[in-house]
Amino acid sequence: MTEHKLLENCIPINSYTLNKVWNKIKEVLGDNYKLSPLGSFNKKPEGSLYNDLDIAIECDWKYKDHIKDLIVSYLGSDLIVFGHDNDSLHVFNIACKLDEGKYVQVDFMFVNNLDYAEFAYHAPYYWESKYKGMYASILLQSAFKNIPMNVQYFEDGSVKEWEYYSLCQKDGLHLKHKTFIGKRGEKVKSARTINDTFVTDNPNEILNILTGDNPYKTLNDVWIFERLLDFITTLDGVHFPKSYLKEYLENVKHDFLNDWQFKLKTSEDLQKEFEELFNKKINNL
Repeated sequence: MTEHKLLENCIPINSYTLNKVWNKIKEVLGDNYKLSPLGSFNKKPEGSLYNDLDIAIECDWKYKDHIKDLIVSYLGSDLIVFGHDNDSLHVFNIACKLDEGKYVQVDFMFVNNLDYAEFAYHAPYYWESKYKGMYASILLQSAFKNIPMNVQYFEDGSVKEWEYYSLCQKDGLHLKHKTFIGKRGEKVKSARTINDTFVTDNPNEILNILTGDNPYKTLNDVWIFERLLDFITTLDGVHFPKSYLKEYLENVKHDFLNDWQFKLKTSEDLQKEFEELFNKKINNL
């Protein structure tokens, strides 16, 4: 879910131990709350290790202390060490005791819609894609952001204001309205957001908006990087004319390669590999 250091004495675990811990958490919380493992859970090659267990729970963050109490009352305070609370991301983590001096880290993310969390933090099985799910998520965000909508121009031809989709991992799809007009009516150098409207957190509705209700496209086409990159080269005729497709893909490439998560978590060699993938698609149009 988020990049962080493991809590003290936490160790990577195999899939057997991972599922053992998950089943314990389900026993504690599963009867009263909707929850699901996220990310690469059970999706790595046999023999792989997992740094931690990421769990989404459909629950308001204000009840985090109640959830902690349930965990302690069931598992026992001697088996649990509480880590950090992240009030902005609505995440807390714990260390579950495996053996003397050895723990596994479990991260709990509180969400409004479990179906959307599973969509937003989806990871492919190791045989489905060469790349982590993070890259498909960044590409999907870039694909939405660069769909041109209601663009208006100043007399000199520069952009005056526009609307665009913003896909947020935390809560879903938004429609934002930005302008280069200041509060006193003057032209300004930096655009400001004047409206932010929530659209949906339903994964199928998000898919339909992107694809133009294409019945032949499924969620598998948007959460596998290679499939999504192939698909967005066909968006002409859905959101814009064919003449704009090349510019659209250049804009998507720019935002993808300059995304802060991408730049932080991707090696220079892999960054170049992604750039070459985009260039090949664009040059073959």
